[in-house]
Amino acid sequence: MKRLLLYIGSYLLMGLLMIVLAVAMGFATFFEKYYGLEASWGLVYSAWWFNLLWLLLAINLVAALFTRARFARKRLGIFIFHLAFLIIITGAGITRFFGTAGLMHLREAEVRSNYMSEEPYLQVADSAGHVLFSSQDNFNPYSSNEFSEAIQTQAGVVELNLTRYIPNSVPVLIPDKQGVPVLKLVVATLNGRVNQLLALGEIIQVDGITIGYECAQVSDIVFKGADSLLTLTTSESVLMGSMPSSHGSDVVANTPSPVKLNTIYAGSKYQLVVTGIAAPSRVEYMPQGKSNAQTLEFRATFDGLLKTIYLNKTNELTDWTTINLGGQTLLMRYGPKEVKLPFSVVLNKFVLERYSGSESPSAYSSLIAISDESGGVFERSVAMNRVVDYHGYRFFQASYDTDEKGTILRVSNDFWGMTLTYLGYGLFMVGVIFMMISRRTKLYALLTSPSAKVGVILAFILMPAFSMAQELPVPDRDHAAKFGRLLVLSRDGRIHPLNTISGEITRKVTGQGTYGDLSSDQLVLAMTVFPDFYQAAPIIKLGNEELRNLLGVEKPLASFLNFFDSTTGGYKLQQQIAAINQKPPVSRTKMEKEILKVDERVNICYMIFTGGLLKLFPDANTGQWLSIEQGLGNGGDSTQAGRLLLEYFTALRFATSTGSYQNVDSTLNRFAVYQNSAAGSSFDGFPALEVLYNKIKPFERIIPIYGLAGFFLLILLFFQRSWRHAKLTSRILVGIVVAGFVVHTAGLGLRWIIAGHSPMSNGYESMLMVSWVALLAGLLLVRKMPTILGIAAILATATLFVAHLSWMDPEITNLVPVLKSKWLTLHVSFVMAGYAFFGLSAFLGFLSLLVIAIPKLYRRIEGDDFGRIQNVMQAGMIIGLYLFTVGTFLGAIWANESWGRYWGWDPKETWALITILVYVIITHLDNIPGFKNPIAVSFSSLVGFVTVLMTYFGVNYLLSGLHSYASGEAVRIPWGVYAGIGLVLVVWVAAIIGSRYSIFRKPSEVEK
Repeated sequence: MKRLLLYIGSYLLMGLLMIVLAVAMGFATFFEKYYGLEASWGLVYSAWWFNLLWLLLAINLVAALFTRARFARKRLGIFIFHLAFLIIITGAGITRFFGTAGLMHLREAEVRSNYMSEEPYLQVADSAGHVLFSSQDNFNPYSSNEFSEAIQTQAGVVELNLTRYIPNSVPVLIPDKQGVPVLKLVVATLNGRVNQLLALGEIIQVDGITIGYECAQVSDIVFKGADSLLTLTTSESVLMGSMPSSHGSDVVANTPSPVKLNTIYAGSKYQLVVTGIAAPSRVEYMPQGKSNAQTLEFRATFDGLLKTIYLNKTNELTDWTTINLGGQTLLMRYGPKEVKLPFSVVLNKFVLERYSGSESPSAYSSLIAISDESGGVFERSVAMNRVVDYHGYRFFQASYDTDEKGTILRVSNDFWGMTLTYLGYGLFMVGVIFMMISRRTKLYALLTSPSAKVGVILAFILMPAFSMAQELPVPDRDHAAKFGRLLVLSRDGRIHPLNTISGEITRKVTGQGTYGDLSSDQLVLAMTVFPDFYQAAPIIKLGNEELRNLLGVEKPLASFLNFFDSTTGGYKLQQQIAAINQKPPVSRTKMEKEILKVDERVNICYMIFTGGLLKLFPDANTGQWLSIEQGLGNGGDSTQAGRLLLEYFTALRFATSTGSYQNVDSTLNRFAVYQNSAAGSSFDGFPALEVLYNKIKPFERIIPIYGLAGFFLLILLFFQRSWRHAKLTSRILVGIVVAGFVVHTAGLGLRWIIAGHSPMSNGYESMLMVSWVALLAGLLLVRKMPTILGIAAILATATLFVAHLSWMDPEITNLVPVLKSKWLTLHVSFVMAGYAFFGLSAFLGFLSLLVIAIPKLYRRIEGDDFGRIQNVMQAGMIIGLYLFTVGTFLGAIWANESWGRYWGWDPKETWALITILVYVIITHLDNIPGFKNPIAVSFSSLVGFVTVLMTYFGVNYLLSGLHSYASGEAVRIPWGVYAGIGLVLVVWVAAIIGSRYSIFRKPSEVEK
């Protein structure tokens, strides 16, 4: 029994299970690209064998807890690690098999106590709507699709057998003398337009609208007769005409009316057109490549009668297919089922905010009221990153109706699955802390061994330069700097120097800190005073090539006018923006998110050109601040401030052409005096200090300081013994890191003084603090564990780099996107830090293989130096795994808090999990027989980094999904990728051959 338990909990079984899982998931992501998510879900993610593999892995972890990871004070970190993963897998299993989720569609003032499930169900009901049979089934082209069921009805037993699954289906009319007349219909509702075929004696439902043809059941629309005698009867009065009119009722309710072909019949919830009447035919469904419809073909048997039934997959609760079989009527549906709630929800109001002067949405929310049997009413607001929890259910904002009178909420009920998963995440993070500080771990042994001295890496980028392509009126730089000292109210309610806002605008719009030779103050001032010139200037960042092709722009910067049709004046992205905003954020692709970002940049430019963005006018009476547009409108130009600003703009236009700024400076000073007087006690900041802070950019400048110092510390690894100045150089580099830390501390102090509170109020500041604390810990422990300062430098560099990315893309408008979340900020920070360590390990792994492959190179490196390379490489992978896994878990929390789903098998998520599994295997290789040698570990570090590259780059360009830029076209893999793989394989083979000389013999023996 003990031997069996040891095998079940062995590293070998763990490695085999993880390899199979990683390969299966990798295959599924590529399979999804060509055949869709439902196909990959049916073939892999929901397959019994895939769930069995995870169960076996959980059993392996349980066995490990009783064998090699038993609870003990000395092994507490290892025990917490294994327990955390076991709890996470358990929580995921509960979510997978017991959690429920779906969508709730609400119109204003509508009350609902149900929602529709995400999973498809096959349901059969009687004519009264009582469900007789319900089964969750995910039919798809790549599963067996076997279904056979005996369903008990009031009239007897109906045998139902699935004979065919028809993907990409379209209805086809087959001429048949034994057939019946068939009507060709076009039905348009709030959810879109569909083409329908309605055979004699049948009933169809479209978004809750019931349409029948010579049927006994009561319907919203009933057709009778054929050909020229065809009549239409409706349950409400409808308008008839070539275009719907707002006057008159052409068809009276419950009164037969002759049907006119190709004429619109417009009811309160639908528009209907009869396009034709087919001769006696039968309707069959055939697969067609461009269709997304799915149809099930059943054979129904009752009392000796046999009937073929076609059932289309639907996304609406009200769409049932009526079946007449042996004198009884049945209703069938394949799609979401109704899930009851123990309370009711009413939509009081849907609120959609738009950019000033634009039709593009900037934010939206739903004001709901929840009432239960106790009689209590709870009013809440649901918005992006603002989740409403009630009695174990969670409500998330997903989408809204085009008329802005309705909302779509995502509802989930997964308390225990979410709680256990979050508990597992938390335990894992606690385990990371224990493993980092414990003296009885493999990581500690690697970092404190005599050969382990250094562990740092460079994270460095070069920003491309840009120069303007045309002459534009440019205000003087010194004068623009004075303009930047004016006060302005930002969107978060804080009063800043305008220099702070101008910097954010420039970074947001152009993607750079400056625009060519123009400072941010010059650019914003010029856009405000010379909008006619700068609307034609290429100032808007447009990095996506597909989007550039859509707009007809060749370069990565577009002008404001490029976004508008020169003939009609229409906004070129209007249709795309409207369609994207109808989709839940979880369903938006990377390309669609990029379009929304570009749309925000365009709207920011529009608000600057029209004076709607900069709030420069403080009202001493109300305490409110008005924009330039508001201050000069409604008679504002007659006030002292309005006259001053108009005088200033006029003088500036003249001064820009003459170069004389004396009068302009005087007018600007008078406006500044007015601001300070009107703002009064509402402003107690330090504008001069804030402008200085913006100018020196302390945190941007210390990124290369940390990075370069770390890089050269890494180079010193190979000269510790051979270069007599190595120790002195090492001390100098440590001093450089300390100098950077001093600048870092001073920058935080400046932010504290300027803001009036500790610099921990948002995601950007939290990353500044994380990097500062990491370096402080490294400096405090550097004597005890020299390598720790290098580790702290890597984490600080990666964290500051990610912080710089958010600094380059600041929030300026009232946009509240799903990406605005502290969880996302932390997720990206930890993941990027993990990437840095993985990159370091891959570099050292390649170096190790090169050293082994070339005997002369090995002879130049002392044994301790080679051991140092190996130790730092393995330590880097362990730390990278810790950070990357924590980052992935934080990303799952972000997704769950944003749209109610912490895992959805998106390719990006899947490859992140693959990366974790691969590095778990790699970091345990020395415990698996046959793999405890430098070649295996070094080569595995490169194999692991391939999964990192796939996660970071490959998913975006090679696969489909939410994080993908690909739109179905084949993406050519650069030749450099093949060359790199070939080089690694050549060096690997050479290392195997060279190992006879460099690994298993001492250097002195090789020289003989």
